[in-house]
Amino acid sequence: MSTHFASGISIAQIAQRFGYSREYFSRMFKRCAGVTPDQYLTEIRLQSSVDDLLNGDFTIAQIAQRNGFSHPRSLARAFSARFGMTPVAFRRLYRGDRVVSVNGSRAEEPISEHVTK
Repeated sequence: MSTHFASGISIAQIAQRFGYSREYFSRMFKRCAGVTPDQYLTEIRLQSSVDDLLNGDFTIAQIAQRNGFSHPRSLARAFSARFGMTPVAFRRLYRGDRVVSVNGSRAEEPISEHVTK
C-alpha cells in the first residue's frame, strides 16, 4: 500500500491479489495492524498530501490526484476529519517559506505535534 497508494488501488484489488475476499482480508488486516486497510491507506495518502501541501506548489486538485484521492472533495473530507481543518487552511497555517516534511527527513523546522498524531 505504501508503494502504490497514489495509483488508486482499492482494498478489494489488494485482497484479490493475495487470494482473499475483501471482507476476510480486512478482518485479518485489522487484527494485525489495529486499523482497517481503508484507514491505513487513507493515512498514507494524507501524510503524502501533507508533504505536498507544505513543500510543493500544487493545487488541491493536483494533490488529490497525486495521492490517490478520487476527487478534491474526498481529500478535503478526509483531511478535515484527520486534522480538523481543510487542506487550504492547513497550508496557510503551517507553510510559510520553510521546507517541512511529515517524516522529518527534509525539515528545517519541526512540524506541530498536531500534524504528526
